[in-house]
Amino acid sequence: MFFKFKKKQTIVDPYQEQQEKLAQIGSLLYQVRIEKDISLKLIEAKTQIPIRLLKAIEKGDLTSLPEPVYIRGLIKQFADIMQLDGTAISNSFPIDIPIKSGKFRSGFRLPSFQLRPFHLYFVYILLVVFSVRGISNILRESATQIAIQPQSSTAVKPTPNKSTKPTASKATPTPKKTPAKPVVTNVKINETSWLKIVADGKTLFEGNLPKGTQRTWTAQQQITINAGNAGGVIVSFNNEKAKPLGKLGQVVTVTYKAKPSGTGDRTRAEANR
Repeated sequence: MFFKFKKKQTIVDPYQEQQEKLAQIGSLLYQVRIEKDISLKLIEAKTQIPIRLLKAIEKGDLTSLPEPVYIRGLIKQFADIMQLDGTAISNSFPIDIPIKSGKFRSGFRLPSFQLRPFHLYFVYILLVVFSVRGISNILRESATQIAIQPQSSTAVKPTPNKSTKPTASKATPTPKKTPAKPVVTNVKINETSWLKIVADGKTLFEGNLPKGTQRTWTAQQQITINAGNAGGVIVSFNNEKAKPLGKLGQVVTVTYKAKPSGTGDRTRAEANR
């Protein structure tokens, strides 16, 4: 009798590919920089990339670098300074790694779950219970507010004195404030880019947007857009002409503000993490 042994599957860390590729790119950039005798301070002055990030790229230290889409932009600028093909080298660094559903990194499989009719019935019962409880709470609060509402009392009007004439007081008109024009930004993605949208101090979105995506965000005071691939992000501010935020692979931060006069003010600042 022969026994067939099942071949053991090798579980690969989905982020291992990024780590290995970054180590190869960092080693290449380091060797070229040493051969050309270029210092990291000179590269920092030309690219505005901090030295700590340049060292992390050369050492292949993925944990000391920002999100993968930012890493791609940093590699492109680094390689361009070394007179290499920055676009090809940066594109070789993977940013979107598919992770198979149903498995953890350690290789364990999640138990399968089959939806049965009694599950739906249980969910229906929970919805009914919570709905009844919510309605009862609303009715209880309404009854409490009616009970504590003060009753209007009949005030006794004083008898006016004929000898004195009432003095008419003129109310000082309250100056009207010119309402601020809301900030409206229409964003169109021509190339896949990582975005972070902050409106009036509140983060509305953070993540990757694929090519062809169109979004609109509004705010009362200001909107800040962080883009990891500025050349692929086209923005129209308050129905103005749409413009790209920067160049392909460039990391850019742009703030759009509203003024009480009805015109918006745009403040632009580039930032490399």
